[in-house]
Amino acid sequence: MHRQGLATMGLSLLLSACTPPQTPVALPYPPSSTTPTTPRSLGRVEVSFTGLGTQVYASNVRSLDSNINGQALTKVAQGLQLKFNSKGSFDVGTAGSGTRYLYATYNVRNAGMDGVPSPVARSNLTFVAVDASSPETISGTAVRNFKRFDGSGADVTLAPKLIPTVGMTLINGIPTVNASQADFQALTTAEASGIGQPAGVRDVFQYGFVVRNRTGSGRTLSANPGVDQYDGLVTFAVRLPLQANPINDPYSFSLVFEVVEDSANRVTRVPEETVSQAQSRATALGASLVDGTTICRVRVAGPVTSPITTLYDLGVTSTAAGGGNGCYDAGVASLRALATFPIGVGVDGGYEAHSLPSTPAEQKIVEKHFSQVTPGNIMKMSYLHPNQNTYDFAQADELVNYAAAHGIGVHAHTLIWHSDYQVPAFMKSFSGDKAAFLAMLDDHVKNIASHYAGRVQSWDVVNEALNDGGGYRQSLFYQHAGPDYIERAFSAARAADPDALLYYNDYNMESDANKLASLTTMLDGFKARGVPIDGVGFQMHVSMDYPSVNQIEASLKQVVDRGLKVKISELDIPINNPYGSAYQSGDIKTAYTLDLGLAQKKRYCEVVKAYMDTVPASQRGGLVVWGVSDPNSWLIPFLFNNRHDDWPLMFDGRYHDKPALRGVADALTGQACTTSW
Repeated sequence: MHRQGLATMGLSLLLSACTPPQTPVALPYPPSSTTPTTPRSLGRVEVSFTGLGTQVYASNVRSLDSNINGQALTKVAQGLQLKFNSKGSFDVGTAGSGTRYLYATYNVRNAGMDGVPSPVARSNLTFVAVDASSPETISGTAVRNFKRFDGSGADVTLAPKLIPTVGMTLINGIPTVNASQADFQALTTAEASGIGQPAGVRDVFQYGFVVRNRTGSGRTLSANPGVDQYDGLVTFAVRLPLQANPINDPYSFSLVFEVVEDSANRVTRVPEETVSQAQSRATALGASLVDGTTICRVRVAGPVTSPITTLYDLGVTSTAAGGGNGCYDAGVASLRALATFPIGVGVDGGYEAHSLPSTPAEQKIVEKHFSQVTPGNIMKMSYLHPNQNTYDFAQADELVNYAAAHGIGVHAHTLIWHSDYQVPAFMKSFSGDKAAFLAMLDDHVKNIASHYAGRVQSWDVVNEALNDGGGYRQSLFYQHAGPDYIERAFSAARAADPDALLYYNDYNMESDANKLASLTTMLDGFKARGVPIDGVGFQMHVSMDYPSVNQIEASLKQVVDRGLKVKISELDIPINNPYGSAYQSGDIKTAYTLDLGLAQKKRYCEVVKAYMDTVPASQRGGLVVWGVSDPNSWLIPFLFNNRHDDWPLMFDGRYHDKPALRGVADALTGQACTTSW
């Protein structure tokens, strides 16, 4: 019900080869009608891999056609010569859940085995995977000679799980694209079928590996090459899952390819590769970027009518591009229309890279789906109050004014926060006594809150004043004034803006029982002393499998039972959990897939459903997702230290829907939480 077409998903960049290099630009959508001419078949080869997982890992190639010569076999007048260049293999993760990466690179010469060069230049030679009857491959795959270490046949159900990729290297435990070995090429269904079915071929799959020049500056093998002049290189690369029992891991296999000559230069970006990396490869081809073709699903095993294995079901992904490429339609006209309480999103403002007032792509999403915005940074202490007698409201005013002009509310964040980079220098150097410190904070809160009185709906008055594990955080504020600073801030905010809802905001209260207990103790004290607080914000930076729904519901209920409003204030759900055992062992997800996206959809739904089920309508302060699109998530630089990608939000880097959007919509409308598309 939420499909947008049936075309599949990789990403091919089409290039015009007759103009000087230019900086590639983002691909426009929908795809251009520009398509290559039908490729011309030149012959068939078999590339073998043996010794997988051992020190004797090796690769070789043999000709299955008289036009192609593998390592000096037979005399051919105008064929190709392939000569082994290099190989590599490594494992990531553990048995039963990890992945084995391997590649083999070959030199390519435009000549027959007898050394007679071809008088014709050849361009874009691509080794396209085929299901063959001669020699026989495992049905529905390009795989044959599938063996275990003892020579017995490997489990044939693993054959479709050999996934084509590019040459990879292992850097700091993370599989990383080697741009000089990135030869994977995705084809559209029409392009694959256009190759036809040469004798002995049952089916042509939608992928292959393209020959490049040794310099990386083109894909043409020159005519009449000199003796031993191998102008080209091609890297065959795959990844496959590690079995729970290593004895069941494939030890050897081979892949069968039909070699075709194509008229178009194209670059396919793999999931592990950023947009800029792919664009650099495109630029290196010495051609200017023209409109590309989005491929929403790439069939790598199984027949057209019932594919067994597909690639990139939700788009080629990375930090720079996010998860997805427009192939998924969540079917949500407006998220904000599905709720009677604020549906918010964390946004940039001012001079930040994705400032909402100056970023049309952000504006389109925010205006369509959200009724409230939370400034991620520009209403924090150091932005608004950099010096004791100086306030700077310009950047925040721009955002607040933009929101007002578009009928969007503002949840302001935050008047008091301990983080060192956000505490103004004059507060750090304050030397007065407790009374003077509290008076200074009173002025800080009142001057800011009064400036925005009537212009914002609510405030995070104090942010993260509790320790992990319980008790008060020993912050600068606590050191000067003990817990009294918290109460004083709420009182000052109420005096400055009587109509704004006032929240205490913190993280991990849904998973840290001691921290939750400290919260409830603080709230009970507030009630006894008449502290003006309206609600509690649960940041809800949760993982895919923790905390449980029951834990989330129980924590929310603690605040509900005290008669306060509850706000999910900073929701995001990363695919990887940097605190989990899988991350520590290196068994991390480096590519966004359909299965992961749909699992994330269910998790988003479960979290929001827990909120809907636990918090009565009158106490729902709102739901805020902490960021518009994946690349701009705080998690990438902060939590993951830029080591690898993640995809924690509802929209990808091109602002296309992800299944997570559907998950939130399902929860808001009382639908079941599922992993269905």
